[in-house]
Amino acid sequence: SGGLTVTAGGFTLSADNFDASGSTGTFATSTGAVTLGGDTTISNSRTFTVGSAGFGGRTTLYGNLVVGASGSGESATSTLYGETTVKTGGVTIEADGFTLQAGDFVASGTGIFTTSSGLNTLSGNVVVADTNTFTVGAAGTAGNTILYGSLQVGASTSE
Repeated sequence: SGGLTVTAGGFTLSADNFDASGSTGTFATSTGAVTLGGDTTISNSRTFTVGSAGFGGRTTLYGNLVVGASGSGESATSTLYGETTVKTGGVTIEADGFTLQAGDFVASGTGIFTTSSGLNTLSGNVVVADTNTFTVGAAGTAGNTILYGSLQVGASTSE
């Protein structure tokens, strides 16, 4: 009676709560699809794992993804092993900057690369490719251009 129905095809809980919190055993499901119809919370200090090393299944999330929160002690660190591709929308960093610690930064495409209005430092050699132009300022509004060290102006044709 009540909200539990058991048949040869399975069981249905149609009222009240299903509470297995008093058990210390493992909860396993069938290999068929599992649908969680309500909000789901993983208890504190517990881990949510998809698959095992080398055999993890694809994880698809529809909707926004929030990692941590802005309150005191609510921030979280994310670690990604492997390539990450952003298909649409771009990446926005709202605080503390972006640091590339290894590898190359490659911006391909025909978009505009814009820096901040603060000091920008180029720590390595800089090459302007092929027939592209290097411009400082705009007509009537350009700031000073200061060059330290020697200046070499190349020939207009190959030798």
